[in-house]
Amino acid sequence: MGKIKKNDLLKMKFLSNLSISPDNKYLAVSVSQVDSETKGYESNIHIYDIEQNKWGQYTGSGLDNSFIWDMNLPIIYINSLRDVKDKEKRKNGYEISSIYQLDLFKGEAIKKYIIPKNIKSFKQISEFKFIFSADYVLGTKDFYLLSDEEKELEVKKRKDKDGFEIIENLPFWENGSGFIHNTITKIYTYDAENDKIKNISDILGDDIDVYDFQLDPTKSKVVVIYGTKLGKMDLKNKLAIIDIENKKVILDYTDKKYNISSAFMFDENNLIVSAAAMEKYGINENPKFYKVNFDTLDFECLNSDFDMSLWNSVGTDIRLYSSETLKQINNKLYFISTVGYSSNIFELDLKGNLKQLTNNTGSVDEYVVTDKGIFFIGLRNMVPQEIYRVSDSEEKISNFNDYIAEKREIIYPNHFCVKDSDNYSIDYWVMKPYKFKADKKYPLILDIHGGPKTVYGEVYYHEMQYWAAEGFAVLFCNPRGSDGKGDEFADIRGEYGKVDYDNIMLCLNQAIKTNPFIDTDKMYVTGGSYGGFMTNWIIGHTDIFKAAATQRSISSWTSMYGTTDIGYYFATDQTASDPWNSYDKMWSQSPMKFYNNIKTPTLVVHSDQDYRCWLSEALQLFTSLKHNDVDSKLVIFKNENHELTRSGRPDNRIKNLEEITEWFKKYL
Repeated sequence: MGKIKKNDLLKMKFLSNLSISPDNKYLAVSVSQVDSETKGYESNIHIYDIEQNKWGQYTGSGLDNSFIWDMNLPIIYINSLRDVKDKEKRKNGYEISSIYQLDLFKGEAIKKYIIPKNIKSFKQISEFKFIFSADYVLGTKDFYLLSDEEKELEVKKRKDKDGFEIIENLPFWENGSGFIHNTITKIYTYDAENDKIKNISDILGDDIDVYDFQLDPTKSKVVVIYGTKLGKMDLKNKLAIIDIENKKVILDYTDKKYNISSAFMFDENNLIVSAAAMEKYGINENPKFYKVNFDTLDFECLNSDFDMSLWNSVGTDIRLYSSETLKQINNKLYFISTVGYSSNIFELDLKGNLKQLTNNTGSVDEYVVTDKGIFFIGLRNMVPQEIYRVSDSEEKISNFNDYIAEKREIIYPNHFCVKDSDNYSIDYWVMKPYKFKADKKYPLILDIHGGPKTVYGEVYYHEMQYWAAEGFAVLFCNPRGSDGKGDEFADIRGEYGKVDYDNIMLCLNQAIKTNPFIDTDKMYVTGGSYGGFMTNWIIGHTDIFKAAATQRSISSWTSMYGTTDIGYYFATDQTASDPWNSYDKMWSQSPMKFYNNIKTPTLVVHSDQDYRCWLSEALQLFTSLKHNDVDSKLVIFKNENHELTRSGRPDNRIKNLEEITEWFKKYL
């Protein structure tokens, strides 16, 4: 077996949108891979026959990532723009979606419906009726209501506005989406028999923005999570239940006591929501499950003793897309939670009884629960994504990424724990280099995760595997602020650069003690997002690293506050300060305050469409480094956003890895 190569990333398969047929006989999954011609990704649907234990590829357009199963038959509906004319219309500003129908027993998908809206997500209500979400441009007549002549005029009007933006709402842009200040999401139904669209959510108000929607078991009602972006976006979401056919509001919860993230209606007496009061731990507070009394709208907590997040926070750079992970199946809720440094599947019934259904190291990314067992997309045993079946034990049932697992030597990290000054147990890992020899000294890369409320775990991470293949030892850890150990552990508000920095340096010092092969004269540090923030902070407080590479970072909370999509509430919440009443406190947690201390050669990597940590964060840091005569280089990736290393253009992801690696090698 050979060592991991940087271009192995281009051969990987990325799995998403795992779903089960209504008869529980077939699995469907979208399999994405690099498209060398477009320098992007292509996605096709693969089907697994559960009884025959057999896989097959069912589409070949490269455009099939968004799809649903028919509610009764082994038929798949695909939201895809395959037709050249449809693509051209969308490109020219028209709102248009094409729904294709794929019969598993009749071959290629056929175009079934053309809908004059840009569909984001959709579900089936009945044989010929669908419900979907789509964007709506504020201050305009909805596109589907326009005549052909009016559509021409509306498209021309939108093109005339391409040269400027008039902004009245906050947030004004969103990472991965661009300017969104004049756009909200609404819910519509589509009657395929009569080719009719009906706006459902406008009964709650013309300006409401829908964040999530779920059908009740009868499919006659829709549960809606919504808010508004007019003026300034609400930080606490609202909840409504709408009778679809009669377009009548059955329940509207607008109390701002809780931020509601999801909601599921089981029957007329059982409405379960996930929500957080955000009073004690701010915006990162772990939500709880609550049963809502329809008459009093009181919230009864069902899992008060479960102090964990309700999502998968295990990081990796080989997960391209994700779908819903909180699901209502029969009379139970299923969700993924990160406990420690692994994510697994949990089950909650209406009485609050909680059961963990999987319990292995790694990551569960998506799943389905069936009468034939649980199936999930996961990262297990340090190999890239595959699909697993759970009965008495876990069984791998796919071989999409066998090339990596069979042809390359994957380095397994060694796990360690150390107690910090507050007696918290801090997890860290050391990866030995490829063809490790005990009598040699090796350079070390310290890699810091983003968030900060995420975790590193024992999963395949391409950049780390590549560095190990190139002769580096790699250290990574989960300091205070990370997920997986409850709200208290994750809460570092107002303490950025203190307990987290102490934890990271503690892990480094312990790693050096327990791994004598580490060359302390050749140590390097990198990280992205929060990891970039910490990289900036570290080089402003110590000179022990030979070189640093900071990616999509925060340099100053005071500038991040007013320039990014989440800054105006994230920066104030996380620093427990603001630029007006407590500027010194905000500035004291900013790496830029300490730039004059920096002597470490630093590579600064950023994307010009990163609206999560705006480009100004990189520019001010690079300018300061050069002003201070620190050896430094700035790399700006064009037309990329905050997700560069996870879903960016494949050649840019490789270039990013090259730049960081070569920068460190320069200082070997």
